[in-house]
Amino acid sequence: MSKKLLLLTLLFLIFSINASAYVIFTKDYDNAGLDIELDPYYSSIDYYTGLAKDSVPFLGEESEQSIYRYLFNRAFLPKCLLAEISCYPLPYIGAYINKNHPDLHGHAQLTEEMNWIQVVTTGFEEPYAYSVFLGNVVNFKPKGIKRDVKGKAYMGYLVSFGDYHIKSNEMIGDKWSEMEWKVKGDRITEKRIMNWSYRIGTKQHENSNIKDVLYFSIFRDRVDFKENGKSIFNNSNIEYRMDIDYQTFSSVKHYFLVGKSYPLKNKKLAFQLQLGFTLEKKDLYSGDLARFTEDTFSIMMRPNIKF
Repeated sequence: MSKKLLLLTLLFLIFSINASAYVIFTKDYDNAGLDIELDPYYSSIDYYTGLAKDSVPFLGEESEQSIYRYLFNRAFLPKCLLAEISCYPLPYIGAYINKNHPDLHGHAQLTEEMNWIQVVTTGFEEPYAYSVFLGNVVNFKPKGIKRDVKGKAYMGYLVSFGDYHIKSNEMIGDKWSEMEWKVKGDRITEKRIMNWSYRIGTKQHENSNIKDVLYFSIFRDRVDFKENGKSIFNNSNIEYRMDIDYQTFSSVKHYFLVGKSYPLKNKKLAFQLQLGFTLEKKDLYSGDLARFTEDTFSIMMRPNIKF
């Protein structure tokens, strides 16, 4: 392996052991706000504005169940509009390396069916997206009070679109659109980091070789810095998504990821390891993209640092 390829490999390994800072900047105005979130798998810039007075209430230290209850009770009265630009760095880097440094991608082949670059970059099926959200937003950070509490929760309807699809670290031209109903939240305090997302929706592709699907997805991640973690819900995370063929209503893809966090004693820092798999049915793609005659099973691994 050349020195250039060795350097790229080392840099990629360092970046793949990623540090999640989540919301690194937030600015709340009267009935509006701006959030910037950085994460190697999902980074975004959000701007939201209320459609009525006091559209974004403060819920403080309410329990997760109380937050769901509050949002569900107001699900049919959307009071906020949000615009988002998001990008997915590691999935994009995997596709970039495959296209521009095929030797490096080839050296990452561990077995006939396992490539470690794909193992750590598998995730979102696109490099970026543009989204518009209509629904309700609640804030966890009180105005005018200096407390180490950050984050918001959302419930409502989301429309997203883009023009590329990623398959096996390969960028494919595809104007796609997605419509979903979702519940999402991020809350960061001195004691813990909580992230959750529950979605159901449909995704349409202009590229006729990619199946249009219905899907549902769950994601929940909790890191407890000051608890012993005896409960299985403490310091653990899970993510699952199933895609269903729009026409036959049979499943065409499963995405499963589960992990555990290990906080350092007396520090707001935790190491996390996630393991999982993707299972793609052979009829998920057709035409030029139908390169496999059997279902494909891929392993995923995500080392992480939470702070």
